[in-house]
Amino acid sequence: MRADAVVRARAVYLGGMLSSAISMMFAGRFLNMIMGGALSSGLYAIELYGGLCMFMLYVVFDTQMIIEDAHNRRGDFVEHAMKLLTDFVAIFVRLLIILTQNAEKKQQREREKNRR
Repeated sequence: MRADAVVRARAVYLGGMLSSAISMMFAGRFLNMIMGGALSSGLYAIELYGGLCMFMLYVVFDTQMIIEDAHNRRGDFVEHAMKLLTDFVAIFVRLLIILTQNAEKKQQREREKNRR
């Protein structure tokens, strides 16, 4: 195996791990739904920040798969664009939620500070 093929293949192995992570996130959400939201704050934070990291790794994985497809002369550009779009939308939604929560916490602290 050539050295450039080894370097290209590194990120391809992320696929199994990322699929397992998304399955665990689904199981956590399902467990939270069954428990009636009793575990919601901790699982929500894990899902939010873990999902952000996971979808960032999905961008790396999908980009590597696009490079592999281009190297093997298989070019389904629409599929590649849709994979990356899905990843970026998932990242954007999670970043938007995090920024909104931080802004709400900041406003709440300012209101409490003004009451004193």
